[in-house]
Amino acid sequence: MIRGDAVINSKLSGYFRWINDADFMTDLYQGVSWNSAIQDHPNPGHGYSGTLTYTITPTTVNDFTVGYSWNTWDWSEADPRR
Repeated sequence: MIRGDAVINSKLSGYFRWINDADFMTDLYQGVSWNSAIQDHPNPGHGYSGTLTYTITPTTVNDFTVGYSWNTWDWSEADPRR
């Protein structure tokens, strides 16, 4: 994860965040008809988000946040020589 914060002035601040998750595992046969009883199962995820915060008055704050994330889900036959 990488995050950057910024204070633009006394009323406006924000941040941006990037996340990269690497989730790779080897699993036993799950009912798919392949030649191997061992399967690779990569499941990497990624995400971006950002926030801007504007202080209108000491008791009124406007906050705007946007984000996008996704991951993949895959199975493949593991190398039998492992």
